[in-house]
Amino acid sequence: MSQLSSLFYLVLMVGIGYGAAAAKLLPEKAADTLPQLLFNICYPAMILETFLTVDVETVLGTGLPIVLTTVIATLALLVLGLAVFQRQPKDKKAFYLFLMAVGNVTYVAIPLFSVLLPAKAVLVAILHSTAQDPLIWGIYHPLLLGSSTDEKPLKTALTSPCLIATAAGILLCFAGIPLPVFLSDTVSRISAVTSPMALLLIGMLVRQYGLLSWLHDHRALLYSFLKVLVLPCCAFLCFRLFLDLGDAILLGILFGSPAPLLSIVWAKQTRKDAAFPVHCFLASTLLFLSAAGIVIVLLIR
Repeated sequence: MSQLSSLFYLVLMVGIGYGAAAAKLLPEKAADTLPQLLFNICYPAMILETFLTVDVETVLGTGLPIVLTTVIATLALLVLGLAVFQRQPKDKKAFYLFLMAVGNVTYVAIPLFSVLLPAKAVLVAILHSTAQDPLIWGIYHPLLLGSSTDEKPLKTALTSPCLIATAAGILLCFAGIPLPVFLSDTVSRISAVTSPMALLLIGMLVRQYGLLSWLHDHRALLYSFLKVLVLPCCAFLCFRLFLDLGDAILLGILFGSPAPLLSIVWAKQTRKDAAFPVHCFLASTLLFLSAAGIVIVLLIR
């Protein structure tokens, strides 16, 4: 599939998800169920397959720099955010900090990468997401709850299927142990449905929250511009100092990935106004799919 055809495929799949939800071919609860199916079954399969299709040299050469850069850059954005948003109310500050440093890598960036880019790029996205998970649950979640003593979310993150699949994939890759054919075929077939299912989910969510509901939210528009366009450029210029060109571009794109679904979930859990994170999610997701797709087609061969 050519990259131009892949872009049309992305748009079509999101459109099908939107149309299916609009025509009520799928129940509204499907948008709440699909993320669990993706996170607990499909993404672990994709992670396993990715590690089994790359060599040890690629993992060693790419993995450590990507993980270290992700952790340092995420913490740097946290410190910067604390300075920028110091006068904001406590509950709003926590959301701003989270939306600034963390993106929707799992449900938007990885599907985009898996359609347009080779396995190494997907590996970069997986390592970036894995490196951020402990920070998300160990720092940002307690900030949003107003407590730094809740260890249950961190425990949940450390025992998540995706993290277990990453550990298993690294072990199998380094040991050079192939999966039995029947198991390998099963993992591959499950992995193959991940991207189309995630793209359908995006379309369903856009329909659920309103395609144009974000247009009158100036804060969401400003956030999307800064997160999707400005932050990746600044991050790329920094990353280029010590990463090769391809990895610097990929990691810059990942830091510019749109507002995470978790921000909406956590807003509802803490009984905060969910309108702002919803508008950020919609505006930044639509902008990211357009901008990142074009950048990948033009710059990455």
